Amino acid sequence: MNTKRKRTLVILNPVSGTRDADEVRRYIEHSLEAAGWDYDIVETKPDIDITTLTREASPEAYDLVVAVGGDGTVAGVASTLVHTNKLLGIVPAGTGNALAYDLGIPLDPQQAAALLTGPHGATDLNVLEVGDAHYLLNVSAGISGATMSSTERSAKQNYGRLAYVVDTLKQLGEAQPIDFTIEVDGETLKTRATEVAVIKNGLINAEMLATEESSSASKDDVIVVVVQADSVPEYISTVWDVLSKRTDESPRIITMPVRDSVTIRPHTDVPIQADGEPLDLREVTVRVIPDAIRVIIPT
Repeated sequence: MNTKRKRTLVILNPVSGTRDADEVRRYIEHSLEAAGWDYDIVETKPDIDITTLTREASPEAYDLVVAVGGDGTVAGVASTLVHTNKLLGIVPAGTGNALAYDLGIPLDPQQAAALLTGPHGATDLNVLEVGDAHYLLNVSAGISGATMSSTERSAKQNYGRLAYVVDTLKQLGEAQPIDFTIEVDGETLKTRATEVAVIKNGLINAEMLATEESSSASKDDVIVVVVQADSVPEYISTVWDVLSKRTDESPRIITMPVRDSVTIRPHTDVPIQADGEPLDLREVTVRVIPDAIRVIIPT
């Protein structure tokens, strides 16, 4: 009987994170070849947007599309698959790999590559739409945006997540609260804050931010988090509130569930980021697109 061989498109970011790209590539090739699958590997290039590069590779011609890199790489590849019913595989090889962590995907690239062709499940994820781009983790304005903009790629490759920690501490020392107008599903909030973030309810520590209003939300629902700390000591206190799961008592954290859309309007220019990638925007509107991406996960 003539059985059609599965076809896989692999988008690999060779400069993402601290992993050796050739080693990660060998893990993927071994897994796909052992399963008897056909595959093409396309490496990202600094002068071509990842989403554009993926579209040019014709993902519709493949049974599976795999993103190899960090959260920004995954988001760029995923943008091409919204509402296509194509499966997305993730081999984490970046600095943060927050989405893989949240989904229970092995952070070891060899194990993640084996998951692609071995026993696995799949889940549908909501995505965050900004213009014609899509993101799977978060969109924020404030300190995190400044950190993502200023952390050097070489520092991320040399020091991993520690590079973000060091740069965040630098940003905290210079942070000043500013005025924001935030529109959530037609409701308007005016506030002063140093950080406004739109995040998935199930991301790392996000469940700690759940208020009585949002605690019944599912892992993939979306919330807005407003941080109103005015100084480094207040930030330390706020972080302690989060770690202690006392956010209901914290005077410096506001959370709101999001059903359809959020617009964040800083009254002063502040950096804005999405899934770790800086956005050249002065304000941002985020729309929630339900069940837009299907991703391979462990059973």
